[in-house]
Amino acid sequence: MHCTELYDKGEKVIIQKGLEMKNKSRRRDFINIGILFVAYIIILLIILRNGNIYGSELDWENQHYAIPEYFRTRFYKTGQLFPSLAMEIGGGQNIYYFAYYGLHSPFLYISYLLPFVDMRSYIIGVNIISVFAAVWLFYIWIREKYSARVSLFTSMLFMTATPLIMHSHRHIMFVDYMPFLILALICVRRYMEKRGGLCPVVVSAFLITTTSFYFSVGAFVAIVLYAVMLYLDSDEKAFSKGYIKQSIGKFLKDIMPIVGALVVAILMAGVLLLPTAMALVSGRISTATETDFSILLPSIRADLVLYGPYSMGITAFSLFALIAAVIKKHKAHRLFAIIVGIMAVFPMVVYILNGGLYLDGKVLIPFLPLALLVTAEFFKNVFMKDSSLKKIIIIGMIISVVIFFTGLGTYEKLAHIAEVVSLLVCFAIYYKKKRSYIVCIPVCIVAYIVCIVVNLSDNLVEYDEEELQKQEAVEQLIEGLENDNDSLFRVTNATAKWSEVNKIIGNNHYQATLYSSASNKYFKDFYLEQMKNELPYRNNAILSASDNLLYNLYMGVKYYVTDSEYVSQGYEKLDEENGVTLYKSELAYPIGYASQNVISEDEYEKLTYPYSLGALMKYDVVDTESAKNYTKEAVTESDMSYGIVQIEPTYVINGETEGFLPIDGGYEVELDEERNLTLEFLEPIEGKILFVTFDVNNDIDGESSDIYVTVNGTQNMLTETGWKYHNQNYSFEYVISSDEEIESLDLIFSKGVYDITNVRFYEMDYEYISQARELMDELVIDRESSNGDVITGYIEVQQDGWFHLSIPYDEGFTISVDGEEIQYSHSDKDFIGFDIEAGRHDIEIRYTACGLESGKILSLIGVLMLAGVLVADIKRRNGYN
Repeated sequence: MHCTELYDKGEKVIIQKGLEMKNKSRRRDFINIGILFVAYIIILLIILRNGNIYGSELDWENQHYAIPEYFRTRFYKTGQLFPSLAMEIGGGQNIYYFAYYGLHSPFLYISYLLPFVDMRSYIIGVNIISVFAAVWLFYIWIREKYSARVSLFTSMLFMTATPLIMHSHRHIMFVDYMPFLILALICVRRYMEKRGGLCPVVVSAFLITTTSFYFSVGAFVAIVLYAVMLYLDSDEKAFSKGYIKQSIGKFLKDIMPIVGALVVAILMAGVLLLPTAMALVSGRISTATETDFSILLPSIRADLVLYGPYSMGITAFSLFALIAAVIKKHKAHRLFAIIVGIMAVFPMVVYILNGGLYLDGKVLIPFLPLALLVTAEFFKNVFMKDSSLKKIIIIGMIISVVIFFTGLGTYEKLAHIAEVVSLLVCFAIYYKKKRSYIVCIPVCIVAYIVCIVVNLSDNLVEYDEEELQKQEAVEQLIEGLENDNDSLFRVTNATAKWSEVNKIIGNNHYQATLYSSASNKYFKDFYLEQMKNELPYRNNAILSASDNLLYNLYMGVKYYVTDSEYVSQGYEKLDEENGVTLYKSELAYPIGYASQNVISEDEYEKLTYPYSLGALMKYDVVDTESAKNYTKEAVTESDMSYGIVQIEPTYVINGETEGFLPIDGGYEVELDEERNLTLEFLEPIEGKILFVTFDVNNDIDGESSDIYVTVNGTQNMLTETGWKYHNQNYSFEYVISSDEEIESLDLIFSKGVYDITNVRFYEMDYEYISQARELMDELVIDRESSNGDVITGYIEVQQDGWFHLSIPYDEGFTISVDGEEIQYSHSDKDFIGFDIEAGRHDIEIRYTACGLESGKILSLIGVLMLAGVLVADIKRRNGYN
């Protein structure tokens, strides 16, 4: 009895001590998470210096919240969860071109429930929360296998990794999937350790895919790689000599369910993935310059994995950890270290992960958690006085020296030398003091400083009260147009061409501007190649508000909002608010119209700029066979020149001309700073549209830089030849018009060394446009019934002719005339057209994104398979119990 009491008492003591240790460990975890949270908030406060908005001037404002805002606006307008047509953007395009920006993201769906929260604030809040959620989940993931101090240290490195916070305010889809990726890693481990089922893996993978399908490829590779690492950890004899056959069977048994779970997730996301894939395959024009395939040859490319925000984002300490993983006999970590080495030496791997678009280390960001898992193991071994540390340091130093001189950029070199030097000092002290914090604290400090410096390098959107008032004025002016016109019309907002390019205001704002990583190739061809609009940006994917009068009239831009002093001819002032003016043109072409004037594509292809523009403004370009159906002979360039006449105006140049060296057909320009000149015509140009065009070359003796030339407020830019999104704008075209006489041209030349050659001037009589407009029978679009993916209206056709619709050509349209479906073809090469008979006709235009219906079926199959996985999980769990 006495022994029993002692045993019970001892058991209670053990249980009590166990509870105390558990509570102590839990308190330590709460403290660590609190430390991470405070450190994160401090970084945010530093980033938001001077009251900036938590969003980058680069792409964030005009893409990463503007497009989701459009998605939400469209949902409230139509109630469609699975839309097809983005009629309001880019003249009307397949909405899956913009799926990259979160068309079916869970974050977007949550925003549908919060109409009282403006999208800018919502996106900022979601990004801030999701980053810390990822850090918190990462800590939980690491903590399951490592001590509190190792987990804190590694989580700090994860939080301060350059891509994570940086892209939460720049390119949000680079990192917003990260909480779901960490969750997937947690679920995979629990499944492999028989503590959980496959259903959570499927759901996590599905959320990764719908949040950021582009990065889901790397994320899925990372998940499978992690499962392989867990398998190698679980079996010391795995793939050892004599155990290969047994290992293969066990390997497939353990890994294939994970692969199957990812397949189910992909099927569930079919409604997103299939139509997006079909849109990109059928229509994408890469915005990147052509790849120099020599860069894909084996070389040291440490910049793909170290420090930079467009890399995996690991530090020198993680580099040492990867070296340790290769030296040690830990199979799983050695495998990952070798894979990272392959990525850094064979850029082709990274190129493939980028879908063959360009060589960019951003695609490696999903591998960051695994790199830090290896780092945690190395740090644990440092605490345990690893005897191989000297060897690791020596090899690490040799590799550090090599990559310093061969594989890093200037910024990365500074960060690398700062960390390596501090590491050497820390390791030297560590050998004497044997205290882990001697290494831990300096590494965290360097990573923290590097994180802050990188984030401070990003120019954030400044809170500007004056700019805010201007935006409010624009909104008031555009929303006031609601009842100004019975038919559908387009509006261009030119007050902030960069930031407002994707901004949709209200339910009746349709525009011909667009900035997206993918877009309809026909619209882009028309904007850049047919109309030759000005290109003021480094990226030719930015199809912003244009000053080209002919483009605006052609695209049906009836209303033009601007704060510029330069206003195109024919646009009359309608209203003004806080320095912003609304203009209206009665000559803007209808979005749909019938005409009897056509020319064949063969004839059109013979024309050069700007005669081709004259042809587009008066004639519909149809395929050669269709053109034979029209008895009217096409007008040739020799007898009318399509309204265009080349001129040689006489002028004087006012201003400092030093730095402009006359050469054959132009000038060689060499300027140390921006230069303003005025070209004053001796005979003013009145009632005419003026075309100015010249060729530019900024690759002089192997040296190249961005250059631009501005004419009366219209700017054209040519980027340096090495820029990965080189805009290839070698010919600058300007369309200058005004209701008043054009007495002079105000010119601004950028600094740099470049040639300007083949300078030419042309003019067109404004009456030519007026005459062309009178010949059109307008499609009157019913704005009430034209909603979402459907456009309806009627037209009174005077004579048999050709119907032209200024919506970019796509194969997903179904067009019915008087209830009968008709076949359509290309009009003006890039738009939609078909033959139409005289008389009154009701027209319905319906669009269904290619692959959408099949995608819905795949999603349904995926959901049914998920249900099967859930049932299997329940049976499996009951079997364990």
